Amino acid sequence: AVRVTNSPGINFGATSVTVNNNEASEETGVFLNGNLGANFNFGDLDVTTTGDGIFLDDFSSFRTLAPTGSTINSGGSAFVASNGGLDATFDSITSGGGSNGINLDTTTGTFTVGTNTSITDPTVTGISVTDSDIDADFGDTVING
Repeated sequence: AVRVTNSPGINFGATSVTVNNNEASEETGVFLNGNLGANFNFGDLDVTTTGDGIFLDDFSSFRTLAPTGSTINSGGSAFVASNGGLDATFDSITSGGGSNGINLDTTTGTFTVGTNTSITDPTVTGISVTDSDIDADFGDTVING
């Protein structure tokens, strides 16, 4: 897993990150919290976890730099972002639970899923966008539950 908390001055970059958390701990694959002023740049980002895929809160920017290829496959919420700017492109996103499959709250920028978004059994809603000025494209989307 990748976990960065309360590090507001960090500029975090990685060319390729693969996170495989298939353990019963249900840990979040990428957890970035309390990093207002921080910039996160990922090349190819592939997250597979039984818990939540990517959780972002209080950040300046989160970017995926590869135009395609990044994926999220989670047993919980796939992508949760609040209070920050996005420039994120994923080839596909799969969520198998959690409160929201994708939750964009008070975000700006762009969020793109190239091929498909699949959300199953969210406890609240499949896709939630709140108080955001964002250009979002979820590709072919299927929400069950």
